[in-house]
Formats: sequence, structure tokens, C-alpha cells
Amino acid sequence: MSDKKWAVLVVALASCTANPPPEPVNLVLISIDTLRADHVHSYGYHRETSPTLDRLASEGTLFENVVAESSWTLPTHMTMLTGLPAQTHGVEFFSGSRLDDSYRTLAETLGEHGYRSFGVFSGPYLHPIFGFGRGFDSYERAMGATVYDDPSFDPDVPGSDAGVKETNYMSHRSITSPLVTEKAIELLGAARDEPFFLFLHYYDAHFDYHPPEELWRRFDPDYQGTMTGDAIQETNEINAHMNPRDLEHLIALYDAEILYTDQHIGYVIDALDRNGLSEKTLVVVTSDHGEEFFEHGDKGHFRTLFDEVLKVPLIVRLPGRVRAGERVTEQVRHLDIAPTLLSFAGVPERDGLLTEIGGRSLASVLEGREAPSSLPAISSVRRNGYWASVRTPAFKYIVNREGNTVGELLYNLKNDPREHRPLAGADFEALDRESPGILADLRKALMEKESTAFAARVVKEGAEDFELPAGVREQLRSLGYIQ
Repeated sequence: MSDKKWAVLVVALASCTANPPPEPVNLVLISIDTLRADHVHSYGYHRETSPTLDRLASEGTLFENVVAESSWTLPTHMTMLTGLPAQTHGVEFFSGSRLDDSYRTLAETLGEHGYRSFGVFSGPYLHPIFGFGRGFDSYERAMGATVYDDPSFDPDVPGSDAGVKETNYMSHRSITSPLVTEKAIELLGAARDEPFFLFLHYYDAHFDYHPPEELWRRFDPDYQGTMTGDAIQETNEINAHMNPRDLEHLIALYDAEILYTDQHIGYVIDALDRNGLSEKTLVVVTSDHGEEFFEHGDKGHFRTLFDEVLKVPLIVRLPGRVRAGERVTEQVRHLDIAPTLLSFAGVPERDGLLTEIGGRSLASVLEGREAPSSLPAISSVRRNGYWASVRTPAFKYIVNREGNTVGELLYNLKNDPREHRPLAGADFEALDRESPGILADLRKALMEKESTAFAARVVKEGAEDFELPAGVREQLRSLGYIQ
């Protein structure tokens, strides 16, 4: 036999015996509302707040540097469940903000490829009125009434949520993890041969903090003061000048809420084991945003774009496919979650949510087929202006471009990881000599990403119907996206 014929035969045999592509797996996405990464034990926190998450990290892969889409619940979850940046999906407000029908959700795409989808939510800003329920076979609540259930509420009219504080703030005081877990275990017990997607939203780590006393006393056994976790946003007693000992106790309450939530996630993982699903189920645990404890003079979230509200955990487990005990230091984003889930579901890229404005799949990194790499992460929040940031592993640039004034902050994260010393004057001149043009590069990267993402929404909705920040509008005009 000639060498040429032999080569053809070898190739033919190889194609016949090559391993078939992996079967699609079940998908479980768990979002722990308001969990900052640096309060998770496996991320280096000194308290043992997260034994379940730590177990999942030891059995899977932990991403050390994960950047949230925003610093509050609504836009970040819509990004997780569509794969679209906030500037494109536009779901950024308490009212007058709903996902356009032309965008496909993660659940809709999975449904087109044979998946059944189930969701359980426990906070008002995942209400189906925003579009979160689209594509789910069932999308159940584990909470009480919200302003969005009121017949007088019109989701398309900005400002129609006048009762949001009175009604939705009541949800901050509810304890919802047991019901989320109960519904999850019921759904897992009914799982059949067809693949499923299960989305679970845990809200108890969100203020107000009402953990069982047994748990908070593990972290603060000697506290004798009067500080509670009630009305954290509303009360003036919790402020930047409060008694440091009371602040320590407030943080202990928050940590105990994390532990309480972690325990309930443990019950869900146990249910996967009991039902023989663990070996064929991808488990992804993350958070929508973190929490501030006056690191930059404020409390809660939905106020700034500093790392205490933007850096969140991301832990992924799938026995036999996702590398166990691995830690990825490269920077990833909320945008990357939906494409990753679709990859493990076997959805072809052309049929999924992967676009130039979306994220990238992390499947090849998780399976060890590709070396990880960092990409700039864009985050934004619309409060007291339009704030946006671009974060690289080395620098953070934050800007407010709304109105007639522009506020800018630049941080060298290697020298100032807690973002307490914004560069200015001589400091910036020294940096610019060392790394010429760094500020200009960050400005350009942010504007290009924003412009592309905004353009995708403008093209669909019409530039005249959508109020863009002035600086972004000028950039879009210069790029030819609008007139």
C-alpha cells in the first residue's frame, strides 16, 4: 500500500473511532444576592462563612477575579440570564425598564435545544414583570408581595413605582432561603431523563440582616450592644462615623447570613447527590454584586463602582469535566456566564448568545483545553448620574459622564488594591512616564465597549426614543451609529 493511501486510511479510521462530543449536561445556576467575594472563606476570608462553597471549589474551579456588570441586582441578573451588557438590554431602572421581546433569554435558547427550565427567585428585582420569566417552564417566587404585583404599576412608565420603598423594602426583612431550597429540592426530585436548567436566587445575604442568633454568635460571641440588622438603608444610626464595635457586629451579622445561605445551598447539593444527578450536572455559583461597609464612606450597594461591590465569587463544578481544585487568577465577567452555560449544553455558538457585545465561554478554560486570559471588564450604574468603569488586572478607571460635568478616577490596583488613593498630579505623571498613555487607553476601551453595546440597543429602539448619556451619544455619532 502506498504511503498516500495509508495516510488516507489512518485519517478515516481516526474519524470513525474519535470520541463523540460530550453529552449535554444539566445546568444549575445559583446566585447569592449581595455576596462580596472577599467574605467567602475559599477566597481567603478569615471566617468560615462558606463550607458548601468551599467544598464546591475543592471539587471544581474557582475564579479569583470576577467583575460584576453593575452594583445592584436588576441589571446584573439580566446580564447573567441573557448574556447581554446592561447598555444593550437596558433593564437598569425600578420602572420603565423591561427586556425587549427581540432579545432571547438564556432559558429561551436552552428550550430551543431540548432543555426544560425552572427558576426560583426571592427578591423583588427578579420579578417576571422585567422579563426574567421568559423561557422558563416554571418561574416561581419564594417571597411575599412586591410593588410590581400592584395592578396600578405600569412597567413601561418611568416613575410608576412610587411605592417601591414601602413595599419592596419589606422584602428586605423576609427570610426566604428555606422556601427557595424546598422548591429546588422538589424540582430536583422530579427530574427526568431530559436535560434541565435550574436557576436559584438566594436573597437572605441582602440587607436587612436577620440570621439565626446561633450563627452570628459563632462570629461575634461577646457582643453586648444594641446594634441590629434592621432598616440598614433607612436608619441614620448606621453611618460612616458609627461606633466601630457596632460596625464589627453588623459585619458579623452579614457573615452569618452568608453562612445561613451556604447551609441551604448545601441541602441542594445533597439533593443532587441523592437523586444521582451530581455527575451529570454543571453547578455554577456566583453573586450579583457585593456590599459596602464604609470602605469608601457609604453602606450597602447601588451607589459606587468600587471593588467591594463589583468583585463577586464564581465557582464551577462538573465531576470529570471541570478541573478540580483549580484557581483561575485571570479576570472574567458576569457576561461570560451565559455563554459558558450554553457551551456545556452543547448549543452551537451560532445559535447562542455569543456576539461582539456579549461575553465569551469559559468552557475550554474549565476543561483545561485553553489557557485563561484576562479581558477588560465594563461595569455601570445609573444613580446620581451615569457612572461607568473599566477594570483591568492592573488599573480601574471610573467616570461619570452625565450632565455638564465629568468626574474621573484612576486607580493603580497593583499599588493600591483597595482603591483609596486615586492617581492625580505628580502620581499620574510618574505613572504616565512608566506606562505612557494608560489613561487614554482606558478611556478608549471604555468608550468603544459602551458605544458598541449602546448601538445594539439604539439600532433596535431608535436613537430618538432612548436618552443616552451625552458623551456616549457624541461617540456614537462620530462612529456613524446615529445621526
